Amino acid sequence: MHRSVLVRALLAACLMIVSTSSLVAASDKRAAPVYPVTRYIVDGVYQQYDTTGGFYSTGIGCRGPCTTSIQTGYTWSNSWSATISFTKAPVDAAVGFNTGASGSVSYTQSFSVPSGKSGVIWYADYYHVKKLNIHTETCYPYSACTYKYGTATTRQWYQRLYYVVLS
Repeated sequence: MHRSVLVRALLAACLMIVSTSSLVAASDKRAAPVYPVTRYIVDGVYQQYDTTGGFYSTGIGCRGPCTTSIQTGYTWSNSWSATISFTKAPVDAAVGFNTGASGSVSYTQSFSVPSGKSGVIWYADYYHVKKLNIHTETCYPYSACTYKYGTATTRQWYQRLYYVVLS
């Protein structure tokens, strides 16, 4: 067989394989779902500490010598936020608590205020804070994946402390 005939035969065979592969791939693309699949991944906790949500006066007090008291009920809540669009479940799993939990507590306490002083009851809520590195992986069929990186912050309420401020 002449060399040019052999080359043409091989080229024709290759074109046929390419054409057939393209047809199969095209039919596969039509059958495949066309939506992206997103995974939400917590890379780990990079910082944790305890903090207060602030100090607040109840406005309840007296001029000593006296006893000032508070009897109250209050609600508490955990929270979380993220710098990228993210879901709650992987964050909860990583920190070990429900970041959407809330509840209520009843509380009663008395404080003695010495003679010559004024006392006002103040309070502060305390939280365990955890900061996490997070990312999303969004993959499209027959395409590359895209990644977004960010951070998340969680706050787990653990106590409210009441105290008297003397002046």
